[in-house]
Amino acid sequence: MLDNSQSAGSDTVTDLNNVRLKLLQQWLKPLSYAAGVHAVDQNALVVYYETEGRQLRRIDFGTTTEVQLMELGAACGNSQGMARDRFATRLDVAATGLLDFVERELFDGTYADEPRDKVLRAELISLNVYGSGGFEATSAVTRDENIIGSLVVVFPTAHTGGALTFEQDGLISKFDFPAQFEFVDTGLAPILPYAAFRNDAKFTMDPVRTGHRVCLTYNLLLADRKTAISTLRITPANEQSFENMLRTLLLDSAFLPAGGLLAAGLTNKYPMPKWPANQTYDPTTGQSVKGPSQIALIRELLRGHEARILTLAQNVGLETHVKLLYNTGNSGYISGRDVLRDDVADLFGGHVNESFDTWNEFPTACQVVQQDGVVLLRGEDRLEHLRQEALLVWQGSMYGYVYQDASDHVDPTTGVSVHWLSKLTQLNRVQGEYIRSDSLIEHMFGDAVLVVVVPAFGVGVRSTVA
Repeated sequence: MLDNSQSAGSDTVTDLNNVRLKLLQQWLKPLSYAAGVHAVDQNALVVYYETEGRQLRRIDFGTTTEVQLMELGAACGNSQGMARDRFATRLDVAATGLLDFVERELFDGTYADEPRDKVLRAELISLNVYGSGGFEATSAVTRDENIIGSLVVVFPTAHTGGALTFEQDGLISKFDFPAQFEFVDTGLAPILPYAAFRNDAKFTMDPVRTGHRVCLTYNLLLADRKTAISTLRITPANEQSFENMLRTLLLDSAFLPAGGLLAAGLTNKYPMPKWPANQTYDPTTGQSVKGPSQIALIRELLRGHEARILTLAQNVGLETHVKLLYNTGNSGYISGRDVLRDDVADLFGGHVNESFDTWNEFPTACQVVQQDGVVLLRGEDRLEHLRQEALLVWQGSMYGYVYQDASDHVDPTTGVSVHWLSKLTQLNRVQGEYIRSDSLIEHMFGDAVLVVVVPAFGVGVRSTVA
């Protein structure tokens, strides 16, 4: 005879196991979301952005301050976000392997009906800053059929709140970004929390309680594998020839024997500062200290023609910079000097004058530009460019005529030798104003240029052949 008590107990155990099995089945279902942390290089914490006044700023989330975060938030405005064309990040989610993790966790097998020539690609769309009370209310409906999901990567900033809550088939998961920085060992490398979710995911974001949440948002797309960017790049023949020829020149003791520069005009437009670098007063020395160069930051944003020159020069082992080139002469004449500066010359406010009269207490505009600057020798390539500019102004009547600017007292035979790889452009120009001797307002311009530093023969990368 069957023991009813034993039967009841067995039924209870069976029911419990059935619940457990159902939980296992539920947990085995592919989720529409995934979250975790990913180790990155220290350089991945650097972001460059443009303020509302079109000033270029740099922020390092490894050493950021609350003031810097407030400035970044102010640059985003009421929308709490900054469009892709106003910032640049060194974080590459594909190169760091994060995109591979997302594909395995979130999309592996989900698109099995898609052809094998498809690959997951991340498209950076915005930088978001959420201050106290800031939040993203709900998931937005994506109308682009090529976009299959989103990825959010959070920078390491001190803040509380802002947890993401996901819900799927009655299963609720909550991911608290700030908590990830507390229990993960960051002794080896910086870590970045991330959350990825498909278009069908349902989620809410709690308001940020204190501090600032800064994150990057990406669209996730399926792209044709043949058109997706590969991490293995084959160097084109012309670039390889450029690098080989550059190495050959460095081996020649007759090429810039005392050292010099290679220069290239910028063919793409970049965010340019309007004002000189900020200065802060140091009470210990009683002097003003100039802030970091805003022009130098442009080097990290280079693309196209100038980016190739940058890469090839670095392959050879040469130092590269982006600087400002001022022509102190008059428009339409081959006059003045070429002066290379690290930052914008402080001509603003009318505190300089072009006259060299001994009674004048202020320096001339030319003198101000040359302070902290380097005078460049004008070779035939640069002179030809200036002749072409003069032709445009004077319709050919001034070709070959050199007008010597009397206000610019610099020996034309002294300076740094430079060879131009491509002519100077005016796409990235800063403008300074100063007062002429007749009290009229005059302008002087500085154009951004990429320079490659060539050491003297027998020094640095050229020392092996000394």
